[in-house]
Amino acid sequence: MILYLVRSAAGGMQRHVLALLNHFGQRYPVGLALPRGENWAAEEARNFRLSLSAGFSPGRDLLSCWRCYLLLRKVRPALLHIHGFKTFLVGAPAARLAGAPVLVTVHNFPAHQSGMIMLPPLSRLSALAGAHYIAVSGVYEALTAGSQKTKRRGMD
Repeated sequence: MILYLVRSAAGGMQRHVLALLNHFGQRYPVGLALPRGENWAAEEARNFRLSLSAGFSPGRDLLSCWRCYLLLRKVRPALLHIHGFKTFLVGAPAARLAGAPVLVTVHNFPAHQSGMIMLPPLSRLSALAGAHYIAVSGVYEALTAGSQKTKRRGMD
């Protein structure tokens, strides 16, 4: 199973993930882990609900990370495809603990200083699991140039 981990989203990110689910769902089992209350029309995907809060909330984020870890241990995906910075904070450590291979598509980048400070150690944590990145955000791409396995906007 390819398991997609997403935050609340509309517009480009949501269309992108739904297109991936539609495409890969025709050939592989796919799952979608999304916040409670979100209703994405992804008929080809098995839905899993996680509590993913907006903004930084260390206690809630740690609990979400633990629940994501438990989900990964239960589902045992062949690939965890993380979309967005917030889900990276929750999904990368959980994937590392569960031993799940990771692909991260960075659709956004935190404009606030706390996100900038946290990125280098979190990137190292995820890199230990052999994560690969698709950079949609030019800022993220510039910060990680040469230090991560990064594809520019999904292209070689």
